Amino acid sequence: MQIHAIAPVLLIISIALSWNCFIAIFDGAASVANATRPLPMLASAVCITSLGLAFSGGTWPVSMLVVATGLLLGRFAQGTNMPLAVSLSAALLLAYLRYGAPGFQ
Repeated sequence: MQIHAIAPVLLIISIALSWNCFIAIFDGAASVANATRPLPMLASAVCITSLGLAFSGGTWPVSMLVVATGLLLGRFAQGTNMPLAVSLSAALLLAYLRYGAPGFQ
């Protein structure tokens, strides 16, 4: 199986694992100090990059499906260990950039 066949899966999981830490920045109950920690900053960069790459690589229906699936899986991944989830999300994004992204090889 070629890596291009599973490239959208890398983006889906990357979005899902970084979404909860990214969205915590915008929580009204969270303090300003929470938004300036390194982990939410990394999660923001990974999540926004994954979302952008999802829309840059394909047609709109496929891109919407990738993003919607990632956000849905992110709702189920709420109880995960945040440092581990963000690290794995960044690794999956790097794997996508290295092996799956068209034009980035």
